[in-house]
Amino acid sequence: MKLNLKRDSPNLALVTAPLIYLATIYNKLPSEVPTHFDLQGNANGWSAKWSLWLMPGCMALLFYLLFKILPLIDPKQKLKNGVGKYERIKFVVLLFITALACFTLYLAQQEGAAQLGKFMFAVIGLFFAALGNFFPSLKPNYFIGIRTPWALENETVWRKTHQVGGRIWVAGGILIAISAFFINNDLALETFFITAIIMMTILPFAYSFILWKKLKNQPN
Repeated sequence: MKLNLKRDSPNLALVTAPLIYLATIYNKLPSEVPTHFDLQGNANGWSAKWSLWLMPGCMALLFYLLFKILPLIDPKQKLKNGVGKYERIKFVVLLFITALACFTLYLAQQEGAAQLGKFMFAVIGLFFAALGNFFPSLKPNYFIGIRTPWALENETVWRKTHQVGGRIWVAGGILIAISAFFINNDLALETFFITAIIMMTILPFAYSFILWKKLKNQPN
């Protein structure tokens, strides 16, 4: 996929934002910076500050390159058939990765940032909800969506799996976002988050298999 400056300029702005932000604060950072935090935003892991150029500085760039490569290696060129939807998904993913990278860089400057960990859970939940909103209109492909073996084999299974899965992801993402501000116990919040992710994964997977089995057993 060739570079289209008009179409790619918002994505390139997102890619460069963390690097520009890091360049402006780099000389003010100590030799070691916090790079891992608990739910309350308190640092519990440190790394050399140069590592920020790799992670999180280049996270958005790596995802951008991945999105550029996927259509080139798509064996049936299905991503090119839905280029508009693909570009919107790419923008949402890059927006989230850029926000996460800038957020991590901001935390690297802080000695204590209460409740920022909860805010991150809320952002992740909204990210899942945003992706789920795209699912119902996704065309069958090998890289994006709920790619169960049964959905890839049958377009009806793909369509219905993504309709149901999209609603599950939107609901699950919103619940995760809300829970971040209403569940005050860290262990309970982590448990709810993990449980929600498992359910968001298992339910569409199981639905896809059950629907495929039902269609397979129908008389021709």
